[in-house]
Amino acid sequence: MSWPALVESAREQIPGVAISTDLIVGFPGEDEAEFAESAAFTAEMDFMKIHVFPYSRREGTAAARMKNHIDKPTQKARVHHIQALSDAGAQRFAERHIGQSLPVLWEGIRGASEAGFWHTGLTDNYIRVEMCYPNVLTNTITTTH
Repeated sequence: MSWPALVESAREQIPGVAISTDLIVGFPGEDEAEFAESAAFTAEMDFMKIHVFPYSRREGTAAARMKNHIDKPTQKARVHHIQALSDAGAQRFAERHIGQSLPVLWEGIRGASEAGFWHTGLTDNYIRVEMCYPNVLTNTITTTH
């Protein structure tokens, strides 16, 4: 089964599943066509989050001995390109859950107002949410919509 089919199957079988990936860009020898293929694949998968990192040379590794290391400006541009795909995917994922009731683990307070405390937390599928509530909710789970 192909990766796109596996991801689609997971989404059909687990409503609201958050699928993310890690991606290293700028590995020695990565040309523009290979990077474009990686970017197209990540866009097709519509990941909720992409943890993107530039390749970092480590002496003593096989990769450090490889030819055609990618320069830092190119790596940085590629990271920014993938990060933009990640941000767009996260936005689409969150928008698909608007109006749903989801459990939220309230992690902390980012401020207060006359109306109450501004809480920040994560749903069980990693959507960051904020809410003003009169009581402290830190380290509790409530169903929120």
